[in-house]
Amino acid sequence: KINLEVCGKKRFYLTEDPSKRCMVSLLATHLLERARRFNSTSTTAGGWATSELNAVLNSRLYNAIPPQTKLLLKQVTVPSSAGSGSMNITTSECYIAVPAAIELSSTSTWTAEPYIHEMAITSGKTISYMTSDARRKRTYADGGTGSYWTRSPSIRYTDRVCTVDSTGYLYYYSYGYPSSTQGVLIEISF
Repeated sequence: KINLEVCGKKRFYLTEDPSKRCMVSLLATHLLERARRFNSTSTTAGGWATSELNAVLNSRLYNAIPPQTKLLLKQVTVPSSAGSGSMNITTSECYIAVPAAIELSSTSTWTAEPYIHEMAITSGKTISYMTSDARRKRTYADGGTGSYWTRSPSIRYTDRVCTVDSTGYLYYYSYGYPSSTQGVLIEISF
């Protein structure tokens, strides 16, 4: 069971019609039961678009969703840094994603290049209720807190991805190595 809450309206462009946006996006209230790695290697090359985590969420998890719900889900275009310290932005077509750092904090670190471009919308990039450590903190179903991935590769280090730690802390130096396991907080759109 995955509980979801609204995190915004019209946050992503639809893959099937790039002139239109999804109606609503939802964010999980807790982490998926199983922690995952971002990549099997220690690289962030390609960013979220080529990550192992993206592939797993949009194949194995997507395929486990009941058919009636799949009919309602929208595939959206998800922007992310290209990784490996790049300032370039890549996009991927996703039914399921994880939040970008800019969605979880509006501090000056995340409103700079390239993080500011990890959301296609021009205003309301940060999820209004995710702006404090206490609100970003997430638990597993058993109640234990955990750290979790963002889809934002570091621009400072070529082998790290920005993460939120188990206290909800998101800071420029909060990074996980791509081959380590972290919690997964999913975001979907309708």
